[in-house]
Amino acid sequence: MRWGDLFEMSLSSLRQRRFRTALTALGVVIGTMSVIVMVSLGLGMSRATMESFGENSSFTRVSVLPNQGSTKKYKLDAETINDLTGRNGVTHVTPVYDVSMTARVGTKTGTITVSGMSAEHLEHRNLQLSEGALPKPGNGLTFAVGGSLGTFFGEDPYGEMPADKSIDFMAQPMFVTPASDQTRNGAAEVPTSDLQGSAAQEHSKKLVVPVTGVVQKSASGYAAEDTAVYCDLDELVRALQRANPGRALPGQPSNTSGGPKGPFIYSHIDLDTESVEQAEALTRELRSAGYTVQSNVELLQELQRQSAIVQGVFGGIGFISLFVAAIGIANTMMMSVYERTRQIGIMKVLGAAIRDIRRAFLVEAATIGFLGGTAGLLLSLLLSAALNATLGVSVGADISVITPWMAVAAVVFSTLIGTVAGLMPAQRAMRLSPLAALRAE
Repeated sequence: MRWGDLFEMSLSSLRQRRFRTALTALGVVIGTMSVIVMVSLGLGMSRATMESFGENSSFTRVSVLPNQGSTKKYKLDAETINDLTGRNGVTHVTPVYDVSMTARVGTKTGTITVSGMSAEHLEHRNLQLSEGALPKPGNGLTFAVGGSLGTFFGEDPYGEMPADKSIDFMAQPMFVTPASDQTRNGAAEVPTSDLQGSAAQEHSKKLVVPVTGVVQKSASGYAAEDTAVYCDLDELVRALQRANPGRALPGQPSNTSGGPKGPFIYSHIDLDTESVEQAEALTRELRSAGYTVQSNVELLQELQRQSAIVQGVFGGIGFISLFVAAIGIANTMMMSVYERTRQIGIMKVLGAAIRDIRRAFLVEAATIGFLGGTAGLLLSLLLSAALNATLGVSVGADISVITPWMAVAAVVFSTLIGTVAGLMPAQRAMRLSPLAALRAE
């Protein structure tokens, strides 16, 4: 029997029992919708999280930190920079000097971390400014601040004014004082006895620093650049030296009298690579060499694992509905075998091959799965569009994402489920005795 005849006979049988076929297909529709929508929600959630996370920092960047607990003894100085520059995959090396400061703008106060780097390295960051310009050497100490830095500033000391999170930093100067405890970087690299001078920062002079630029706020508002403060490294060092002449800079090694000692120490060294794979390989290489390393690519991998778990859970919940639909198909096909017993007997007497009888019932079951899966896919696309047009707009991202491979897989899977559900009824039809089938009423 030709496949065309099998399809024609199956469709004819389904049309004769339209109401029951519709109810059975409805179960497949609901099951397919459940699977697609659940997985699409998980995929949408993971994509939104990945996009938000991706704005925080580059996944191709690796940061070398002070050697806290590592086997290698090193300082984040010029010698270490030379060693890191020659590593495989490194395209750019950015030494950064961080200083924690208390800041005041108008009547608002807050604690900020100022990141000093050279003008070349600052340009390499490719920071997008909403207004103003980046700090430049030769203009004294100036800041470029993140678009959300105002969240770090609260009410005035006397509580007379409410917190203002939208401070116009360009309109007024910032008064800053280096925090008294700047031993984090130095403590990891030099003996504790060399850091006694950090206490002298309690008497640091207040610095008046104008803001020359504001970094454009990211879409999520949670990127690292949103609350960062950037400045020129040389200008920062000169300003701190003028504020505390003869004293060690914050976070720098000092002698017993509090004066500077040894080479300049950076807070961390950022290494840029061309790809995520290179960043991952560089992270492994540096750790095996004894460096303390922080890499965003590791956070990305962990996020991907969590995303896969979420999608698996959502998909499993939807699969339960599709499994119930498969039971419905099996029940419908078994009833069809009982109702068409005489027809099966006639087919056998006329010489129909046993495999053709089995194929006829499998095609019929697969057709129910295919039609239900296709209808479920179309309804899922409509529901996904409705969710994105309502809830998605409020969160600023698509919360339901249906990819082409997901759409094809859903229809194929529902068809396969229907075929599997029809196996037992097809086997039942094959085993019917022709004589017993002809006697059946």
